[in-house]
Amino acid sequence: MHDTENVDILVRIKKRLPSMTKVEQKIANYILKNYQLVPNMSVKELANEADVSEAGVIRFCKSIGVDGYKMLKLSLVKDIHTAKMNINNVQSIIRIENHNISELFEGISLINKKAIEDTKFTIDKKELENAVDAIMNSNNIVFYGVGGSSPISMDAFNKFMKIGFNAENSTDFHVVTMMVSNLTEGDVLFLVSTSGKTIDIIEAAKMAKDKDATVIALTQFDCKTPLYLLADIKLCIPYLEEDFRIGSMPSRIALLNVIDCLYLAVCNRLGSKAIDKLTENRENIIKMRR
Repeated sequence: MHDTENVDILVRIKKRLPSMTKVEQKIANYILKNYQLVPNMSVKELANEADVSEAGVIRFCKSIGVDGYKMLKLSLVKDIHTAKMNINNVQSIIRIENHNISELFEGISLINKKAIEDTKFTIDKKELENAVDAIMNSNNIVFYGVGGSSPISMDAFNKFMKIGFNAENSTDFHVVTMMVSNLTEGDVLFLVSTSGKTIDIIEAAKMAKDKDATVIALTQFDCKTPLYLLADIKLCIPYLEEDFRIGSMPSRIALLNVIDCLYLAVCNRLGSKAIDKLTENRENIIKMRR
């Protein structure tokens, strides 16, 4: 997006509606009435519903300052989230009357469910395949996340260790620096950062690039963040949270969902080898029980 990137897409469309061409107005009116449906539609489907050409839809995106149809859908997903009560926002929490635990449960359940559903629009299936290939062909994998992203990287580390991968993980940047320094071409640095701007994460990515290791980034979809620009493979979740928040809630669910997908895809590739390794590890753990 351009100079209006911080303006909600629906507000932007409404403001520009009077000055639009007739074709653009047809598209705009359809989107404003059916904005919850558009993220699930292809360019062709939207064009048919609005009774315009596919080229007209693409021109419409440019006219409102959006870099393509995919970015339009992502912007609508963001608007849909922020239009609802954001249970992750501190101000929203304190406005709930009588400490209604039922309302809190329903709210966070809906938002977490939506976070997973909306990731379908930001995750690139080819990039998922590339991530699986990189992991399968690696000799060493370093997982790293900071703050709220740290438990996500730990979960990934545990999963891939269970099925026989030579994996490492640490919350200490100095330790991670040593781990990354031992990576070579074909190895993987798997970075988790919702913002894509965390300094330690960016520095780790730069070090891995110097070692010709493959950098996989699990991050929020934003093609301007340092991590997105540095990563060889980009696994993206949608914008889900405010900067002023109680904790990483829907983003954590979306990130874990991607990790689970990767893990199962790798298990599928390994076949019986994964089963054998899981069985071996389980038997070893059982022996240690008192």
